[in-house]
Amino acid sequence: MVLNLHRIARSQKELKELYLNLAIESFAFSLIGIFIPIYLLKLGYGLNLVLLFMLVNLCTIGALSPITAHIASRTGLKHAILFRMPLLMLFFFLLNSLDKIDGPFLMFIAFIGGLAESLYWVSLNSEFVKNSDSIHEGEEIGQMIAFPRLATIFAPLIGGYIAVAMGFDMLFIIVMVILAVAVMPLFLTTDYKSYFRFRIKETRLFLNHRLSLQYFLWGAIAIAEAVMWPLYIYLKFDDLVLIGLTQTIAGIAITLLTFYMGRIADKTDRRKMLRYGAITYAMVWFARLFATSVTEIILLSFLGGLFATRIIIVVFAQFCNFARGKHILRNVVFWELWLMLGKLFAFILIILAVSKFEVAFIMAGILTLFYLFV
Repeated sequence: MVLNLHRIARSQKELKELYLNLAIESFAFSLIGIFIPIYLLKLGYGLNLVLLFMLVNLCTIGALSPITAHIASRTGLKHAILFRMPLLMLFFFLLNSLDKIDGPFLMFIAFIGGLAESLYWVSLNSEFVKNSDSIHEGEEIGQMIAFPRLATIFAPLIGGYIAVAMGFDMLFIIVMVILAVAVMPLFLTTDYKSYFRFRIKETRLFLNHRLSLQYFLWGAIAIAEAVMWPLYIYLKFDDLVLIGLTQTIAGIAITLLTFYMGRIADKTDRRKMLRYGAITYAMVWFARLFATSVTEIILLSFLGGLFATRIIIVVFAQFCNFARGKHILRNVVFWELWLMLGKLFAFILIILAVSKFEVAFIMAGILTLFYLFV
């Protein structure tokens, strides 16, 4: 009994550290994340090349997950996150130097960023799965999503203002300083690695066909939301502050709903929750095809954040249920690989399309409706 209470107390402390790290990290990345494709466009790179950069960057996270999981199992999860910091600093330094170096380095920079993020997300998700409680799972997932969003509500707006007023150079410097601070909360408690064992040969692409489809769908939809929607706003209005404002509005929606949805997710029928989210979020995507005014853009950003939350809480809860056990790292790799395949599918479809934004929005709407059948 005493040992069990000690384990619960440690898990709760670990989760609080994780939430704090996520909040600081998310604030830093929210300052600049949505502006990276726009920064590349401003440097003169074509839209297809920018999309290829994002493809390499985001798909590297999943593609390298077996390797980064193996590293994390040897070094400890928190140390893997710490070791990724030099890579992250190199990523932002090279990005900031792109106007002074040759273009062929672009894909190498994307790879470095993806490697750093793979070390982070494989380790962080494993840490969360181990320390989360299956009884209060929905509430803890809601907090995992909402606390970072709460910290970053105004970050995109601030980032857009800094980029306009002081330039991308200053924005890169600010982000690097904040990211260096973000890793500190994780080491308020000691790292441990005996619980996690993973060898690259343990990688399995087919562990559960029903869950693999859910992960694949979310990977593809996330590209439309995180990459194509901000790019669409920028190319339509050429206003960095407006993009920041739309992301801030979406962040408010997600924060307001996530605390509530996380609490009721443990008590409600998750299939109904998922289906309602699928129908409403798909409607938002189809409506975005016809958005022309600033008011419509802001409203659809708010509604998108609102309804997408219903889906991700259910999908991530099912992932945690599946991953919890003695093969956490293997199951986290499974999650990352199928997310990667979804991202790869979306990017290839969009890059090959003539009407890229229309195809992206229609694809996202149709794929969202697939959640009605899983």
